[in-house]
Amino acid sequence: MFCFFIISLILLPITASPLHALFASFQLEYNKTYSSDTEKQYRFEVFKDNLRHIKLFNTRNSSFTMAMNQFGDLTRFEFKQLLRGYDTSVLKRTGKKYHDFSGQLRGSLPTDVDWVKLKKVSTVKDQLYCGGCWAFAVADAVESRYAIRTNKPVVEVSIQELIDCDHNGVNEGCIGGNLPEGYDYVIDMGGLCTQHEYSFTGYDQYCKRRQCKQITGKIKDYGIVVPNNELALKEAVAQGPVAIAIEADADAMQFYEAGVLTTPKCGINVDHAVTIVGYGVDQKKKLKYWKIKNSWSDDWGEGGYMRLCRECGRNGKTGECGITVEAVFPIV
Repeated sequence: MFCFFIISLILLPITASPLHALFASFQLEYNKTYSSDTEKQYRFEVFKDNLRHIKLFNTRNSSFTMAMNQFGDLTRFEFKQLLRGYDTSVLKRTGKKYHDFSGQLRGSLPTDVDWVKLKKVSTVKDQLYCGGCWAFAVADAVESRYAIRTNKPVVEVSIQELIDCDHNGVNEGCIGGNLPEGYDYVIDMGGLCTQHEYSFTGYDQYCKRRQCKQITGKIKDYGIVVPNNELALKEAVAQGPVAIAIEADADAMQFYEAGVLTTPKCGINVDHAVTIVGYGVDQKKKLKYWKIKNSWSDDWGEGGYMRLCRECGRNGKTGECGITVEAVFPIV
């Protein structure tokens, strides 16, 4: 893979010849094409700056490492623009009570949970340039919780159906949306088409729900985890994956490769939806973490996953990158 090629060459001095070779490999690996030589030169300069930043960061004794990936020719501002797919306005007006799990699991929580290893999580997807992160997170949580509740293998549900057909409230496909209204759609429709029948395209199209013969992932309600409480969130994840909103516009997220991510640059202005699929402790770094499934392809992070610091304390009760600000799970 290209990322291993980067690792071997990133220690070389930043000179024109190896950099151009790296950039050529980057273009080939991620199918990057540019409209003109001028744009190509500009993207090369951005790539070069990002590579320097990654190289410098990895000389530090951090709890995680960075690596070049598909976002390598984007500036910080351009990367942030990609994340403008989450709307936070709905949670405040749902009228639902918070779910704090009082008396349900406390005192009997497992020390670690990994729903991926338990085979209750589907494959990692790539949202491409579609701002439909909310749909990916809703689909992930629904199909996982449904599989757990029915004790059956995971059946992948249609992300594209949510993007094309769920236009209630603020949800607008690849333009953006939110978790509560995504769940409302699943409830109203009695489930979703399967991914096999209604596959992801990466762009908005007309609704094809009526063409589906198989419907799965029926849910009856959704719960909102009491905010600013990592224990309540841990209790929710012990029962199954939970869709959440986080602040993902920091450069640490852009080039995250491996390890337990913790950074003072990551606040609580949530702009991206992902799914928590477990939690545990990194024995080497002695850090607690949340295991998060992202929708930026399996080239990003640890095969498409990230470990985000749990109970770090830097951002108070909100957790790292605002992880407890908005956590919503389906009830099957």
